[in-house]
Parts: sequence; C-alpha cells; structure tokens
Amino acid sequence: MGSARSRGWNRRMPAGVAQSAWIAVLALCALAVPLSGSGAWIVLAPASVCGCYLAGRHLASTASGLIALASGAAGSALVLWVSARLSALGFLLNLVTVVVLFVFLPWFIGHSRRTAVLVLLRERERLDLQARQRERERQAAQMHDELGHDLALLALQASALQAAAEPGSPAVQQASAIHEQADAAIENLHQIIGVLRQPREPAAMVPAGGDFRKLVAAARARGLRISVTGQRHLHSASVSEWCVDGMHQLVRETLANAARYAPRSEVHVTIEPVSEGLTIAVETQMPAERPPARDGATGLAQLRAYFESHQGTLSVRSSGDHFRVMAWMPLEASAAAQRPPAERLHPARPTRHAVLTLLVPLAIVAAVFTGFYALQNATYKATALSPASFGELDVGMERSEVERIVTAPGLETATPVIRVPEAPSGATCRFFAARTGLLDLSGEMFRLCFTDDVLVSAEHLYPLERN
Repeated sequence: MGSARSRGWNRRMPAGVAQSAWIAVLALCALAVPLSGSGAWIVLAPASVCGCYLAGRHLASTASGLIALASGAAGSALVLWVSARLSALGFLLNLVTVVVLFVFLPWFIGHSRRTAVLVLLRERERLDLQARQRERERQAAQMHDELGHDLALLALQASALQAAAEPGSPAVQQASAIHEQADAAIENLHQIIGVLRQPREPAAMVPAGGDFRKLVAAARARGLRISVTGQRHLHSASVSEWCVDGMHQLVRETLANAARYAPRSEVHVTIEPVSEGLTIAVETQMPAERPPARDGATGLAQLRAYFESHQGTLSVRSSGDHFRVMAWMPLEASAAAQRPPAERLHPARPTRHAVLTLLVPLAIVAAVFTGFYALQNATYKATALSPASFGELDVGMERSEVERIVTAPGLETATPVIRVPEAPSGATCRFFAARTGLLDLSGEMFRLCFTDDVLVSAEHLYPLERN
C-alpha cells in the first residue's frame, strides 16, 4: 500500500518537482542521520532506510543521487567536526557506517530495483515486437498458402479449358490469357509475401486448422487428379494437432506445386503409421516441358523447418521425371516444441541486475567493516593503553620501566574532545587512548609526562561532556 501511494504521489507531481524532491530526501537523510542522538535515531534510521529506498526507485539520474548523498554526507561531516564531540576514529566510524548502511545501501537497492524493472519493461516491449512480427509472418504465410493454392488450381482449370477447346478458337486464347494471369498473380503474391517477411528469414509455419478432406476435394474439383491412401490415420485420437496440421500444410503445398508444374499428372498421397509417428509421401510425374521454377520459393523450406521443430523429418527427391516428397512426424509433439517461440529462444534465467543488487551491498558492507577493523587495529596498536596497564604505573618510575608496560608510541597531542590541563613545568607528555580492546571506542585518554626520563605525572583524562 505504501509503495502504491508513493507511486500515485509521484505521478501527481510534475516530473521536475518530483525528481528534485527525491534529491532533497537523499541529501537530508545523509545530513541528518549521522547527527541524530540516541532518541531521534530510533525514528530517523528506519525513516532514512524507507526514504532512500523510495528515492532509488523513483530518482531517474544516478549522478544526481550520488551528488545528493555526497553533499549531505559532507555537510554532516562538517557539523560533526566543528562540534568536536567525537574522537577522530569515532567521527569516521559514525559518519561512514551510518551513511553507508542507512542511506547509501537503501538508495542503491532501490536504484537497482528500478533498473531491473526498466530492463524487464524493455524486454517485454522487445518480445511484444517479436510477437507482432510473428503474427505478421503468420498472416503472410497463411495468405501465401491459401491464395497460392487457389491461384495454382485456377491456372490448372485454365489449362484444362485450353486443352478441351477447339485449337485456334477464342476460348483457347482466353484460357491461355487466364493461365498467364494466374501465373503472374502467383509471382506477385510471392513478392508481396517476401516484403512482409524479415530479410533472410523464412516465415514461421503455424497450424493451418484446415480440413484435409475438403482440401483434396477442392483440388479434384479444379481438375487435379489425386489418389489418397491411408487418410484414416489422420483422424486417430492418438494423433496430435501438430501432426495433423503438418500433414495438411505439406499436402496443400505439394498440390499447389503439382498444379503449377505438372497439371496433367496424377498426384499420389500415401499416409501410414511408422515408428510411433505418421509418414506421408507425395509423388507425381513431372512432364517433359514444365514452367521454370520460381526464384526464392520457400514453401518446402518452411515445411522442413516446421517438421524439424517438432522432431520430424522432411526430404525431397527428384530423379528424372519422378518427384517425391516424404515426411515423418511423431504422433505426440514434445512439450518443448509446443511452447511459444519466444519461450524457446529466450529461456528464463536470472538477470545480472538481480545478482548485482545482492552482491554489491554485501561487498560494500564487507569492505567498510574490513577497512574499519584494519584502521581500528592499527590505531589500537599505536595509541592504546589499557586501564590495567595504567594501574601498574607509579610516579617516579624510570622511562625504561614505563616502556616495558606501555608498548604503544602514543600521541603528542590529545584529541579535540579532551580538555587537557596544564602539564608539569618542563615536562614532555604523551597521550594514550584508554582502550580495553579493539571494540572499545571510548573517548577517554591517559597522559604520561616525563622530566629527565622520570615519570612525573600519570593522569586519566575524560571527554568534554564528562568534565
């Protein structure tokens, strides 16, 4: 509900105002959260996480988000430094840890989510374009098959009329003109369909959904001689729709070719079950004189691709005047072959953005804590003195005795949070952080002062608010 309200609020505001508001949210969170006290922290930390995540979801510019974060963090650092209420290590730990964990990471996760959504939308648009292209190719293929088949049978009728009429009569000339116009229409249709298809890409074959008996009867009515054997196998309950459609499309294509190239020859169609599938063979005798083949014809190539996509086979053999097309398709198409083309070509896989959204925050957190551990360890070894070791020191001890207890070099000056009293006259002093271990971030310090290599002062100093 909160996300939906945020989207509605974001849509009601002008685009420029909304973007400026999200920039201000990021800068304000980076500024206010490190400065908040323990009471305000309970409210500001969760509010910062939510606000920065939503800013990442809605802020379009990555650069603007980073600039806002850097500006807010810089302002917070300036206030913390001027107020002088923390030690240097405490200052860095408070600023960087808070800004990274409660400001930057929520914004980064939201921004990654926004990027992933935009990528998904672009992918959906691309798939939608592909779907429209496939629909256009489907319509082109259907138009080519149906009109080409009808025009081929029309040319066949014109040839029969031309053969039956008295030679030299007007009917012969009219029939010849009809035959030539039908041939020209087939060529024009082929060119038009070629425009609708993608270059160098055959049109996708789709289920024809036609009636095999009506197809054969219509061809016979137009004068084509056809014999069919084993037609009953197509109507078995065990035969899949994909198998029936493949056989239907193959017969329609071969009948159209026979009507064009061998109009007076008989076409033999044989269908029989073989190896848990159906085999169809279409054979015809080619005449000695035949029309020239069309350039770029793709009917049989499309059929071969269709059969192979459903684990079937298709072969074409031509020997002398004998032309034979044979195909086999399994009775049941596999689940993979029945999935939509886009699903076969683009299997589901995790996106790079989802992986980055998980790994980058983890890497940043690991790097921050590793860096602070190394800094804390180095600082502890160079400046720390434990209260137990401090208790072993007595005024009047030689420097050599002190150095056996105090191994850290120490500091020449105290941190800004310490109010330092005047040192003994003529003494040189070293300051040490009062730490019980690596995780002790206390601002307390010890001061050891020496005169002529003799310890003359050992004091426990406290931060300003405790004095």
